[in-house]
Amino acid sequence: LAMKKGMMGEAPGGGFSLVAIITKVFTSPYVFLGLALYGLSAILWLYVLSKIELSYAYPLVSISYIVVLLGSYFLFQESISWPRLLGIACICLGVIFISRS
Repeated sequence: LAMKKGMMGEAPGGGFSLVAIITKVFTSPYVFLGLALYGLSAILWLYVLSKIELSYAYPLVSISYIVVLLGSYFLFQESISWPRLLGIACICLGVIFISRS
């Protein structure tokens, strides 16, 4: 979500040229925040893998789909269609089934 926020709007220099996009990547604090959070999540994921069975831990990663969907709705006013809601419901049910096994 932070990287999306950092890449929104027109790139410095205008347009969508590769140079303009790269410039935006290296000048946006949100992109840096997103990359830092991504790195932190990788470290936490390695910790989780050292403590929990992979077949239990990996499906729980799908919770991020729910977080991104809600974040996109509230932060970026993106629409949520019925098929997306149905998909999220299926993900939630799957995570519940896995967590109870």
